[in-house]
Amino acid sequence: MNLTKKWPEYWIVESTNHCNLACPICDNKYMRRTKGFMPFEDFKNYLIQLKEIGAKKIDFDLGGEPLLNKDLFKMVALAHGLGIKTSFSTNGTLLDKKCYALFDSCLDNLLISLDGMSAESYEKVRIGAKFKKVKANIESLMEYKEKHGYNRPKILLSFIVTKYNEDEISEFKDWARKNSNGFIVKSLSVNTKYEDEAKEFQSVNPNFKRISQKKNCDWKTKNGVILWNGNLGLCCVDILGRHTFGNLKEKPLKDLLQTAEYHARNELISGKVFGLCKNCRELKVII
Repeated sequence: MNLTKKWPEYWIVESTNHCNLACPICDNKYMRRTKGFMPFEDFKNYLIQLKEIGAKKIDFDLGGEPLLNKDLFKMVALAHGLGIKTSFSTNGTLLDKKCYALFDSCLDNLLISLDGMSAESYEKVRIGAKFKKVKANIESLMEYKEKHGYNRPKILLSFIVTKYNEDEISEFKDWARKNSNGFIVKSLSVNTKYEDEAKEFQSVNPNFKRISQKKNCDWKTKNGVILWNGNLGLCCVDILGRHTFGNLKEKPLKDLLQTAEYHARNELISGKVFGLCKNCRELKVII
């Protein structure tokens, strides 16, 4: 019996859960699940199945830095060829000239994190990254895009507000207007297994806090996650992969989506039974 009324249209396909940074506001450095890279052959298999259920968009990041996967741009190009929109987020540290292949891959959206406008504020959060290098990478990327007349990807910048950078928001906005196609300033999420450490970075300004519990969650019906090893995941918050619902190497995607186990996952999200759901906060976009 088909327990799913409608297939999810937006998917996170985790290209890798490896990361080259150790940010204290991210769960990645506490990850205990095996780390690896999604093989290109596996992705091709998953992509065919995603196309069959009507997937419209794929985001290639969940718990790691997607640019570490050497096949990332091949994956993007393949998805584009099937008419599926693509995007990924990056910390920007690896965006040197060898990554300019992203333009020919027909990537639709690229989101780059730049959480500060000084080395002092930025490097407190992005441990292992260098502010000047990432800023220069962004400037060079935009210059290349404009010089060669590429329409894609839309290059967006993300600024997460912390107590160390909240006085740099105006400077960020001014710089981002000149060096990107758009930007977002958003509140810091402390919905992490290690909240005490993350809270150290949270602004005391109530305008910069996520204070309301999430009321409506699209992950119940509209979104899905495939981890790098083929496991069907819970949602965008569960980067540690604590909740999984079968593996695409063992069963086809359609079969997994129709299992009672996956249907129960949807009901549990609705009832906020998972600890992650109980603590999940609405994203607060400041700008």
